[in-house]
Amino acid sequence: MVSSSSAVPAVVVVGELIQNVVQGGVFDTVTFNDVVSFVRKTWNLHYLKMEQSGNQLTISGSVPSYIQPGTYSEAIELNGEKYEIKLTVENTTIAATPVSTSILLSVEGRMLHVGGADWANVDVFDMQGRPVIGFKQVKGTVALDMLRQGNYIVRVRAGSNSLTRQISIK
Repeated sequence: MVSSSSAVPAVVVVGELIQNVVQGGVFDTVTFNDVVSFVRKTWNLHYLKMEQSGNQLTISGSVPSYIQPGTYSEAIELNGEKYEIKLTVENTTIAATPVSTSILLSVEGRMLHVGGADWANVDVFDMQGRPVIGFKQVKGTVALDMLRQGNYIVRVRAGSNSLTRQISIK
């Protein structure tokens, strides 16, 4: 005989289980209420924090900039019921980044655009900080055709102004 007091309550979801986030962006927090049991089935979204406090489970965090664009899913089981979080990571390489020094840097495909200065020196480093290639007195754009696909650090210097950003070459 099963008593009604042992019935597991229905989980209440607050937030979106399907989200789009840019590389380096913040995942909108999702909260599950009335959680009696919690099992994380996968670790595809290992960078998201899943914290249980009492009968509440909170999922939060941000997407590291090194996570490649694409769709990822995380399976969890709450009160014996399966839930899936679907996250689409979007590329951030086509974006101008203004800074207080007024240097602008953007990447479109394999073209690096530099603005905010008459000319600039551009240095490209691998992710370990080793120099890959340098360009002197750049005016406008530089072709990055010689670089292999991957992530790089770019430093742009114009006079005493400097800007450093991570880029991704596809």
